[in-house]
Amino acid sequence: MTIKPKNILFFLLYISLSLKGYAQDKTIDSLKLALKNARHDTVKIKIFSELTEVCEIEDILLYAEPCVKLCEKGLASTEPNFKPFYLRHLAGALNNIGFLASQQGDILKALEYYHKSLKIDEEARNERGMAISLNN
Repeated sequence: MTIKPKNILFFLLYISLSLKGYAQDKTIDSLKLALKNARHDTVKIKIFSELTEVCEIEDILLYAEPCVKLCEKGLASTEPNFKPFYLRHLAGALNNIGFLASQQGDILKALEYYHKSLKIDEEARNERGMAISLNN
């Protein structure tokens, strides 16, 4: 019995995709555990931001909305040294909500969120964030 190169390629592709999904699940589980143990809002914001980047598209709001709330709370506080941090993560969360709306076919809502994200990134002088919002 001979093994065809086409079959070997298919098998390797299958294995690599299976491992990617497994690794992603482990990452999400680890981040959820870290979130459960996080004490400070800035740590929670970082974790929520990371979760929105690695989660399934339909789960984006589960992590982006609490991130927005924590960032807005932080911006309302008297910690001016953390303002760039809060702005950067707020813009990222809004951009991810816009991405979700785009994937769901709600282009007007997506554009609204991308525009909000862009304005915040401009205020924060976050060139990378501006580029991402403009690209989306």
